[in-house]
Amino acid sequence: MSRPRKRNRTTALILAGLLLLALPALAGEKVLKGYIINNQGQKIRVEKFLDTLKEYPCVYQDSDLQVPLQDIKSLTLMDGGRVLVENRKGKKIVVFGEMGISFDDMMPFLAKNPVSGKLERREIDPLLLKKIVFD
Repeated sequence: MSRPRKRNRTTALILAGLLLLALPALAGEKVLKGYIINNQGQKIRVEKFLDTLKEYPCVYQDSDLQVPLQDIKSLTLMDGGRVLVENRKGKKIVVFGEMGISFDDMMPFLAKNPVSGKLERREIDPLLLKKIVFD
């Protein structure tokens, strides 16, 4: 009798462990999507930004600043290494920073293939970006 009980307890522990592993995926961080505009004015729809930083690093009024990417509505490149950061509440500040929002030198993202409609992995050099907008 103790054998089935032990097996049930083991099964319950395994299921609980799997549930704990799945919780982050179930709770789901918000998928960052939106569009980018390159320096030629081409608008590219982004279904998902990949390998993104959790926080956007920049300098504001001579102080290092880390803005959570989830709080940012858009980043717009200005002259002289300045970036206009607009948060989701509409507040805008000008900071010194870059257009890179990923861990890689190139910014990876998923975009729909216009012919097949399938999602494809693409990447762009952040130096070629004029604007990033998050939905």
